[in-house]
Amino acid sequence: MNIERAGSLSRCLAFVDTMATESNRSSSLAPVRVCFVSLQARGAFVGGSGAKLGGTETQIRILAEYLSKTTTCDVHLLVEDSGQPPVEVIHGVTLHKVEQPDKGSGLAGVRRKVVSTRNLFDKAVQVNADVYVQQCSGVETALTARAARRANAGFVYMMASDSEVVPPWSRGGGLTERSFRWGLRRADVVTVQHAEQLANVARIFGRSAIEMPNVFEFSESTNESEGIARSGALWVGRARRLKGPHHFLELARRLPQFQFTLVALPTETEPDFARELEAQANSLSNVEFYPGLDPKQLVSIYWRRAVLVNTSDYEGLPNTFIEAAANGLALASLRVDPGGMFAQERAGVAADGDMDRLTNLLRELLMDEVGRTRWAERAREFLKSRHNLQEVGPRFIELLRLAARIRE
Repeated sequence: MNIERAGSLSRCLAFVDTMATESNRSSSLAPVRVCFVSLQARGAFVGGSGAKLGGTETQIRILAEYLSKTTTCDVHLLVEDSGQPPVEVIHGVTLHKVEQPDKGSGLAGVRRKVVSTRNLFDKAVQVNADVYVQQCSGVETALTARAARRANAGFVYMMASDSEVVPPWSRGGGLTERSFRWGLRRADVVTVQHAEQLANVARIFGRSAIEMPNVFEFSESTNESEGIARSGALWVGRARRLKGPHHFLELARRLPQFQFTLVALPTETEPDFARELEAQANSLSNVEFYPGLDPKQLVSIYWRRAVLVNTSDYEGLPNTFIEAAANGLALASLRVDPGGMFAQERAGVAADGDMDRLTNLLRELLMDEVGRTRWAERAREFLKSRHNLQEVGPRFIELLRLAARIRE
């Protein structure tokens, strides 16, 4: 059986249902042993303001915890070495530490990368999963593909960003780019976040993919935040130039009558930019800056702010869109419009890359509470209809079973 026959989510689900009927699937089937590879995801499980926490890590946590609560999956996760025990069980998920040598420069730095790479591969093989899952382009994509093949297991690659389907097709270039493309082409299943990514994977990589939305556990309403006065704009993400946090600070300069909150997590790849960003934020009286927040602290900020602003060059479908809408915020975007959710579905406002237009749109949203509330309700309704964990989760389980069976 070949996953290439399934080119969309609906076709894939029909394919999976047929397989389930043929195999007379029941609750007595042995659990699928799943291994996620997401080296920075431990912070999403243990929290803390210093956690390396982004959309990918949050998504992996939500999926892994959901799967662990079922009787259908035995869930494992490979994470980087941060001084924790070799094996931990958190919220039903078994976390395996990938040991890494101490950081160093020159030859020591090269050795660290080589040893870390080998340790990741060895640890993945040792887990001996039925299916491996990895998200976010990088060398890890190739390593996970190789480990899955060594274990005679399935490999699911989950696309994280539109940047993975535009030149140079990954965030690092060079070896990182080549490793990513090699691994992607050897995945048994590739999932994408919206229809545009689906088309681009076919066009650029010459293969089919399955549309599988990001997930979130929506509550029935936003009653928790009722009675809290909302005002101002919020930006959440990693402190990277392609994410555009400096554009958010430019909006703060243009709209000094409103409050702005910038939550920008430093990265190892752009530490100078993170420091520069913090200095600029601290120079503006209407900006509060956080270099990182515990997820519970972030929720309290979602409740205080009125509009989430996205200024990225590229995104997939950002977790921040889903989290913000679930917590009652309206959405505004400088460039990205995943799957036409703004232009076609009117789940928010987009400025087509025009900073002047974004400034005017944001001003209107912040001044018009009634209109802003309508935009927020549309965003929540649209995203809940597509990304509710209780709806998408069972489909993900069937996809894992499919990927595991491909290698049988």
